[in-house]
Amino acid sequence: MRGRLGRLGATAGALLVTMTLSACKLGPSVDANTVQTLNDLGDAVNALRQDNALMQAQIDSMRLLFAKQDTAMKKLQEGVVAALGNR
Repeated sequence: MRGRLGRLGATAGALLVTMTLSACKLGPSVDANTVQTLNDLGDAVNALRQDNALMQAQIDSMRLLFAKQDTAMKKLQEGVVAALGNR
């Protein structure tokens, strides 16, 4: 998780630098580079969002699996206790 937050911080930092540099008019080639950089940053942010959504889906799936396993363990425990109680 920390790696993803680090990438998000780096992306935000790069965006800040790009915005600061874009305030200085240096020429059309710089404008084109700025546009390309902003597009690349947008793509990186979208990739982070997709990664986050995938991780959240995996976490939700694991929670459901653990809940099912917990229920199965409780039922098994109840069955063992009942079987030992009938001896």
